[in-house]
Amino acid sequence: MAVERDRTALQMALTRLGFGVHPLGPTRANLPLEEGAELMQYAYENVIRVFDTAQFYHTYSYIKRGLEKIRQAEGYDGEPFLCSKCLEPGYEDMLAAIKEACRETGRDSIDLFLLHQAEPGWQRERADARKALIDARQLGRGKWIGRATHHQDVVEEAANDDELDAVFALFNRDGLGIRRGDDAGSAVGMKKALESCQKAGKAVLLMKIFGGGNLTTDYQKASGYIFRDCQGLFDTAVVGFTSRREIDELLQFCSGQMARDYNPPTDHKRLRIDRGDCIGCGSCVRICASKAMHYSKEDGLAEISREQCVSCGYCAIACPQRAIVFW
Repeated sequence: MAVERDRTALQMALTRLGFGVHPLGPTRANLPLEEGAELMQYAYENVIRVFDTAQFYHTYSYIKRGLEKIRQAEGYDGEPFLCSKCLEPGYEDMLAAIKEACRETGRDSIDLFLLHQAEPGWQRERADARKALIDARQLGRGKWIGRATHHQDVVEEAANDDELDAVFALFNRDGLGIRRGDDAGSAVGMKKALESCQKAGKAVLLMKIFGGGNLTTDYQKASGYIFRDCQGLFDTAVVGFTSRREIDELLQFCSGQMARDYNPPTDHKRLRIDRGDCIGCGSCVRICASKAMHYSKEDGLAEISREQCVSCGYCAIACPQRAIVFW
């Protein structure tokens, strides 16, 4: 009964759309602080009240300044929902990460804190971090706790974790980036896993609904799959916005006001390597027929030769880490 009650409260705190703050920061668009904060305020004014980040994104400064601007706005009617995550496996490191998130964002607590990038075997390697999350929730540092993952098998297992309040999973129409063990997963498999979590009383948050931007070339099909075909599957879909236009477009689609033949412009976008996610596995190098992918001599991670890249996107499909993004 307690799980059901907790989930109801969590659902009430969530909005249908969430704002992924990661693209504002130094590994992506690297927007000026005020510009990023103003974009958060604009999202809040348009009833996007969930803001997601993570310790290693280095974007807490945007959150803090964004919250300051939101509180000063005429339409302010309550604190937005904050979500953050940590990769550390240790008990003390996880507690320190939660304290850091509170301190750097100016909040007494973080609404939802998660194990970041949970992979198969996390139970053994990150059991202490899980215990820290449970203890932090009891101490009031985090209202709810959960697990963020690209793996459908991790989501399947989450349905039976009684301590878990939420799952935050990669999900999109084409299954880009979904994993199952060491192999590729599927949209169908992840959907079934998320349905199991729903039945078990977990809140469901979605990430990378546009596959790291790679599905924006067919924007309405990608959006329609999430917000029409799978509308009952999730509580919040988190999108990484970097402009007001991107916010306006998704709001237009969700409200049915977007012209059927419209697709957001993508000429300004290009494939990029998120060096915070790349592990240098070589999947992109092996699949690239244009020989545009290679290893950096500086850090051994993937790099793209612009003069050879034809933007086919095969490298993004092959990448198990979703480190190849289109923006």
